[in-house]
Amino acid sequence: YGDHRDLHKEYRRQRQMCIRDSMLRGTEAEQDSQFVIQLCRTLRIPYTIGKIDVEEYRTKRLISSIEEAARESRYQFLAEVARKLNYPLIAAGHTANDQTETILMHILRGSGLTGLSGMKEYTNQITKEFPEGLALLRPLLRIRHQETLDYCAQNLLSYRTDSTNKSNDYTRNKIRNTLIPTLSSFNPQLHNAVNQLGAIAAESIQYLDAVAPVS
Repeated sequence: YGDHRDLHKEYRRQRQMCIRDSMLRGTEAEQDSQFVIQLCRTLRIPYTIGKIDVEEYRTKRLISSIEEAARESRYQFLAEVARKLNYPLIAAGHTANDQTETILMHILRGSGLTGLSGMKEYTNQITKEFPEGLALLRPLLRIRHQETLDYCAQNLLSYRTDSTNKSNDYTRNKIRNTLIPTLSSFNPQLHNAVNQLGAIAAESIQYLDAVAPVS
């Protein structure tokens, strides 16, 4: 992220909030959208609202996982908005906790170095259909989720919580709600350890790419 601060500074005033309803949570999702819309109006931030039936999207695209369908359609929506407004950068709110979950999920699937490296703070490789010239920034990737809650509490900021995060119907939720608490009983600094593993894997990939012979 540090290498891209100039880019972030250049575009920090050209902002557009994107709100996308996956049509999976009914009234709660609509309330989330209204909350964000009111916040944007208060802060005078322009916004774009989108809605997509993720279950229908998954069926048409023959995607086995509803989680993957939601992810793919979300980035597709963000890319469409960015392209329409001629913005080169998308910012997402993933935290260090999300990174831990991602890396553990990849480990369970038997991933190699790329999977162990987790999410990148700055990348233009998101999905197969992600357009060229568009990049994704994750400015909170080194920040713990609890730190964001502490910040809200200290500054009297209200926020919304997705109630489905407590459900274990999805793999990521099972990892968050069951696996991580168990592993944390062995290492209370689990998030630091797993994120460090991801950083080491990313550095290893960079080194191998640098020394690999050009074919």
